[in-house]
Amino acid sequence: MSTIVQVETFIRNVPTIRRHVPAMATMHHPSIVLVRTRDADGIEGLGDGTTIGGLSYDEESPEGIKLAIDTYITPILLESDASRVAETMARIGRSVAGNHIAK
Repeated sequence: MSTIVQVETFIRNVPTIRRHVPAMATMHHPSIVLVRTRDADGIEGLGDGTTIGGLSYDEESPEGIKLAIDTYITPILLESDASRVAETMARIGRSVAGNHIAK
């Protein structure tokens, strides 16, 4: 068993090659949530999530995604075996309602 020992989240604005223009917003630099995990063996994992146009399109925003990960998901991850992904996701699913992008 290799326990997850560190979870870091960052919000970064990433420039696009061309602007993305859905009906509700024009995005030049969408905000992306990046997640970096590290287990006791030093193995790192990376993940990301983003929304289209923030709260103008859906219930989740980059700031809310980061908050959900930091406050509710990280404590579960820090108790988890990094090799038991399905089990960990089931625990997160039982503990955190909604927040599909954060999960």
